[in-house]
Amino acid sequence: MKTLSSTKIISNLNILGLLGICAILIVAFYYQIILHEIPCPLCLLQRVGIIMIGIGFLFNLILGINQRHYSIIIFSSITTCMTATRQVLIHILPGDPGYYSTVFGLHLYTWSLLFSLAIILFISVLMLFNTAEIQVAKSPAREIAIYLCF
Repeated sequence: MKTLSSTKIISNLNILGLLGICAILIVAFYYQIILHEIPCPLCLLQRVGIIMIGIGFLFNLILGINQRHYSIIIFSSITTCMTATRQVLIHILPGDPGYYSTVFGLHLYTWSLLFSLAIILFISVLMLFNTAEIQVAKSPAREIAIYLCF
């Protein structure tokens, strides 16, 4: 049986994941709108995958934590990982400057690859601790995260 503290920890980790998704999308839209860097089709596919990851976290917060919602997150992360890997391999040749500017020395598609791999690992570990469905209690942090992100 789940204790209140483990339920709260799992719920807070889902809130943290959703806020992380929102931060990533804000950075991507900052580069697009403020810096006028038009995303390529592969970048757009990566954004769709990241949005789908956020929808999985949102389902966990609204409908209660469920393994099916985690499967949405993992499937979306794998799809994003494949798309980002394709783009990294396109620009891996020596002398290729890559696509647009970098963040901390890495292009956004490289960050997308690293992020999607980290999400797969994060959700896999989170699923080890989550063996049953959990009903998410309403909390101010949950309401703020849902309001800010969607």
